Parts: sequence; C-alpha cells; structure tokens
Amino acid sequence: MKVRLLSVRGLDRRDRDYRRVLQEAAAVLRAGGLVAFPTETVYGLGASIEVPGAVERIFAAKGRPPDNPLIVHVAGPDDARRLCTRWPEAAQAAADAFWPGPLTLILPRSSLVPEAVSAGLPTVAVRAPAHRVARDLIQLAGPLAAPSANRSGRPSPTRAEHVLAELGDLVDVVIDDGPTSVGVESTVVDLTGPVPLLLRPGGIGVDSLREVLGEVEVPLPWDPAGEGAAADPRLARSPGTRYRHYAPSTRLVVVRAGPARDLEAAVEGVRREIRRLRQEGLKVAVLGADEVTRALSGEADAVVPLGPYTDSVQAARRLFDALRRVDDAGVDAAVAHTYPPLGVGLAVNDRLLRAATEVRGAGAAGGGEAAAGGNRGAAGGGGPVPRRVLLVCTGNTCRSPMAAALLRALAVEAGLDLEVRSAGTGALEGAPATPEAAAALAQRGIALGDHRARLLQEADLAWADLVLTMTRGQRDRLRDAYPQAAGKIWTLGEQGGRPERDVEDPIGGGEARYRATLDEIETLLRRLLARWRGQEGT
Repeated sequence: MKVRLLSVRGLDRRDRDYRRVLQEAAAVLRAGGLVAFPTETVYGLGASIEVPGAVERIFAAKGRPPDNPLIVHVAGPDDARRLCTRWPEAAQAAADAFWPGPLTLILPRSSLVPEAVSAGLPTVAVRAPAHRVARDLIQLAGPLAAPSANRSGRPSPTRAEHVLAELGDLVDVVIDDGPTSVGVESTVVDLTGPVPLLLRPGGIGVDSLREVLGEVEVPLPWDPAGEGAAADPRLARSPGTRYRHYAPSTRLVVVRAGPARDLEAAVEGVRREIRRLRQEGLKVAVLGADEVTRALSGEADAVVPLGPYTDSVQAARRLFDALRRVDDAGVDAAVAHTYPPLGVGLAVNDRLLRAATEVRGAGAAGGGEAAAGGNRGAAGGGGPVPRRVLLVCTGNTCRSPMAAALLRALAVEAGLDLEVRSAGTGALEGAPATPEAAAALAQRGIALGDHRARLLQEADLAWADLVLTMTRGQRDRLRDAYPQAAGKIWTLGEQGGRPERDVEDPIGGGEARYRATLDEIETLLRRLLARWRGQEGT
C-alpha cells in the first residue's frame, strides 16, 4: 500500500480540511494502521494500543529491537491513570506542571497496556504531547504507542520529509505540519522508586524538574559511549537508551568540548580531529556551534552550523536535521562537539554521544582533560586560605544560599576576611529562596535577606578561589564542564573533612528537614574554618 502524505500546514483547527485529515488518520489507526504525526519534540510513528497486532507493526517498520519499550501518548492524566496501577503524588505534580509537553513518566503498568508496548517490563512510559495534531489525533483514536518515526538507530525525524525518506511505504499515513519546535525527544523520568530518576534528558531540563519534584537523581555524566550511564541497568526502563541511536551513516567523531563560552577548547579540539581524519585521507565536515564552524570553515570540506554555542535550545531544534545533512554533504566523516551540560544542553550531548562512532577529549591548550586532575591535591590539602568562596547547589534557593549566609557569619566570628557568593547549576534566575531556608537561618539569628537565585556562570568560577558544591555529582559535573577550574572545585564534605558526605536537597522535606540540613552544613563549615585558622597561624 502506498503511503499517503496529508498536509495540515497553514490550516486552522477549525478548518474543514484540517478535521478531514485528522478523521482520516484516526480511521487508519482504529483499523490497526500506522500513522506518522508531528509532536512538539519529533515526528512519532503511531499505532493504537487498543487494536491487537498494531503495536507489533511499529517494531517491524522501524526494525526496532523487541526489548526496547515504547512511549504511550495520552490526552492527559485521566488517560494515564487507566494505564498505571499506581499514580503517585509526584506523577500528578509533574503532569500539572509539564503536561501537555515533552515529559514522559515511567510508572507501574496496568493490564490495559500490551506487553509489547513495555517490552515485557512491569512499567509503562506515558506522556501527553502538546502539539495540536498529536492531541487531536489521540482524542479521535485513543492512546497511541509512538516512538520516533525513523529506522531504528537513525536520527529522529523533525520534518515530514524525514519520515518519508526513512520509512516510505512502511507507513500508511504521514501528517505534515512542518518542522517540530523542540527537536529532541521528551525527558524521561522514572517515578517507580522513592526518588525520581532521570532516565533520558530531553525537552524539560533537570532544573525545571527539581522545582516541581524536589530531589531528582541524575546518573551523570551522560556517557553512552563509555561505561558510565550505559552500564546502569535502570536505563532499560526508558525508550531510546539501550542501543546506539540517532546515528548518521557518516562516521561521527564527537569531541568533549570545554565549558560554556570556552570556544578555544571547542575549536582546538575539533581542529585536532579534522587534521587527524585528513591524515587518513578522508573528507571531513564540521557539525557544531556557529562560532566553531565559522572558525574552521577553511579547514573542513563542509560545515553544518547549529546556532550560537551558548544557545543549546537552538542546537536541540536543529540537531537531527543537521545529522541528516551530514549524510548529504559528500564527506567521509564529521566532527562535532558537546555543549555545556546545563538545561537542554544535557539532551544535546546525550544525543550526540549516542550517535557517535568515536568520542574524543577536547585536549585544548590551557586545560583540557589533563587539567581535570592536575592540582586537586593542593586544594584538598593545606593550600592557602581562600579569600573568595563560591557555594554551589542546583536551584540556588536553599542549600547554597543557606551555606553562603552561614559562612559569612562564621567567618566574621572567626576573624577571617572572606567574600562569599552562591549560585546554582540549574537555577531559575530571580527565584526567591524557599521560606523554609529563610526560617532555618532566622532561628540562628541570620537573615537571608532578599536573596534571588543566580544561574552559575563561568565568570563565577574565575572569580572564586574555592568552589564548594553540595554533592559529589555536582562536583563531577562542574569539573567535567569546566576543566580549567577543576583544581578548585570540591564538595563541602571534602573540605569539611568528611569526603563521603553529600548535603542532600531538603526541598519537599518540611522545616525539620531544612533545620537538619543546615545543622549538617554548619558542622562541615566549622570543621573547614578550624583548618583555615590553623593554616593562618603557621
């Protein structure tokens, strides 16, 4: 059967032609057919979960391994509850905040979900898409299993023409409503355990999740090409995490670039790989930020720009189309680079690393990978007492502002001249401190004042003599992202003489949890100040 391309571009939802297209597509789905349709993330390949045998057609069309689960797209929380045996408060909070939108929740599945959808797992992945076509189609045809509409392992489609090129007559209908707006797949969060677990980064950033869910476990660094995240068996619960994905046909080398706005690291790392590949006699393209592609346009056979280096949202929107353009560029290999692992940049890096044939270190002058372990011993031992200290957490609304305010007070008490700031790796600029944080400090006679959250900038790291994170995960992510500053980035526990100790996020735990967290911070800060006073006396 020949695929039918039905366009709704430029049509209002009230137009008769728009309604005709949706009704025709819904009839195909109710008959067990396959329909490719746009969502805000990528184009999905949909089949009804209520028609026997329909879901199996998805696996056959994509060449998708049967142990790779699918996402069920629903109209909203009411639909989702029917597909789950448990709907915790966290699921409702996430749905209220992010649905419809690019967030997928992993929950225990009910008997209404075919085993093929969940690849035999006891869980189901559900999300309510925001795109008008997706929502209207679900209203007409019911819940739809819908992975990305491409051959398994290939770049996901962000345009209807990508679907046609990949799947052709394997699909019954393709609905064209132009390019998608987000460009990378949904964020996937597992809510089956006591702490929400990020299984796949996507269109919703970790900082936004934590604003709603409190603590969210992030198995970082995202390194599907290495032995870190890929070895975590929990990732099998999420679609799109078990196999090499998103890959162009062309050999793709991904360079781990330097921190935000460290263009020298990105440019020099990519330049080195271009020269290496040219020595193999290969024609090479560069895929990356405008600044990188512009700097290396004379050294590459083709360039595929993704937008400014600091704009990971635009990079996400362009990424999959760009990977396809690499295949059309007539080159033997392409070199790309990672982005700062903050916000949507985390998702961009995840997709690049999963698509990579090879992953290389930046190796830039002035730092590179060697700097990551260079002078850590001095900072952890008895080096000079710092004068400028930066406290870092995630949202900069509780732990780091509490620690900064307390450190200022304790420094005055100890007679130490310190400048203290705080920031968050995923902060929402201008957000106030939590009332519980202010109350916990007030009980110690310390006013938090009119604190407003600040997003961590590279300039903050340049300013500081010592950077103290609340957890080892934050420390590792900052050291990876800012290798030139790695020697001064430590956890508060390490500097307070308890290297195994993380200061966990108290959000959602009530006033008693905040007071306990502040007690823990005070213990570590007092141990640190005692060491500093001893050093000043020598």
